[in-house]
Amino acid sequence: MAFFRIKPVTKRRKDAKDKTYYYVYEVENYKRRYGKKVKVKQKTLRIVGPYREVKKLKNAELTQGRIEKLDRAALIEAIIVQNLKNYGFKKTSNRQYQKGVLTIDLEKHRVMDNATRKDVYIGINNGYFGTETIRKLHKFKFNEGTSMIDFVKAVSTAGLLDLDKGEGKALLALLATKTPGYAETHQVEEEEIAEVSLEDFRKKFGW
Repeated sequence: MAFFRIKPVTKRRKDAKDKTYYYVYEVENYKRRYGKKVKVKQKTLRIVGPYREVKKLKNAELTQGRIEKLDRAALIEAIIVQNLKNYGFKKTSNRQYQKGVLTIDLEKHRVMDNATRKDVYIGINNGYFGTETIRKLHKFKFNEGTSMIDFVKAVSTAGLLDLDKGEGKALLALLATKTPGYAETHQVEEEEIAEVSLEDFRKKFGW
C-alpha cells in the first residue's frame, strides 16, 4: 500500500550555509531478507511536492445539524473551510483563502505558494493538504476496487479530519454515507466507523 511521507532535502551552497527543504514523497513498504532476518524497507515512488508546516491556532468545530443536509462536495468544502480558519487562513475572495504566501483555491481544488507559483502540501491534521490529495478525495467512489480502508486513507492523507477526535470520527461516518457507491456496497455502518482508531489502523496496514 503506497502512502505519503515527509523527507528532508539539503541543498549545498558554496557561499552560504546549507539549507534544508522538506518534500512530500509517495512511498511503499517492502520486505528484504538479510540471512534469517527480514527487515521492512521503504521504496520511494515519486516526489509529490514541497511541504509547508502551518500552526493550528484554534480548535473550533462544525455544527453537526447545519451540515447533515449538505451533499458530499459541499460537506468536504465546509470541513476544509473550518480547517483553514483553525489554521489562521483568511478569506480573500468568494472561494479563496490565504495565509502569508499560501493560497487555497476551493473552486480549482488547488493549494499554491504564491512566491514560487507552485503547488505545495500543507501539514494539517497530521495529513498532507494539497492539490492532488484534495482532488483524489473529491473523486473517490466506493466500488469493487475500493474499500473502507481506501476511504479512510484518502480522508486522512488529505488532512481533512482529525480522526483521533470524536468529531472527526463522526464527520468521517457522515462523509462515508454521502460518498457515491456507499449505499450499494454497505461496507461499514456509521457506528462501526465511529469506532475506528487511526493509530490501530496505521499499525495494521503499515501506513
